[in-house]
Amino acid sequence: MGQADSEDSDEPLSPPWPHRGKPPARRMFTNSRERWRQQNVNGAFAELRRLVPTYPPDKKLSKNEILRLAIRYIRFLTALLEYQDIKSEPQDLEANSPASSLSSVSSGMDDVLF
Repeated sequence: MGQADSEDSDEPLSPPWPHRGKPPARRMFTNSRERWRQQNVNGAFAELRRLVPTYPPDKKLSKNEILRLAIRYIRFLTALLEYQDIKSEPQDLEANSPASSLSSVSSGMDDVLF
């Protein structure tokens, strides 16, 4: 009697996989693609981490810290290039003395340094 009752019921059968209606092969493909994407993102952060100077050099940094340090480092390098451009330009003795150029650039670099 118990078996006959279950066969006659009109209840819809649930899919044999528990992943919100997606077949297992589709779910495996999606998981694989997400793993690949995460590995690419982590590889990019590792590469960026190697380029950003820190003390100590092997200090563990979060992704947020890596991005913030990279931004500061880029600003520092930009200020350094601007300083070198100013230093290499022909200087007018009255308007652009070496002391005034250096002080203006170094005061701007204080905001950028680590």
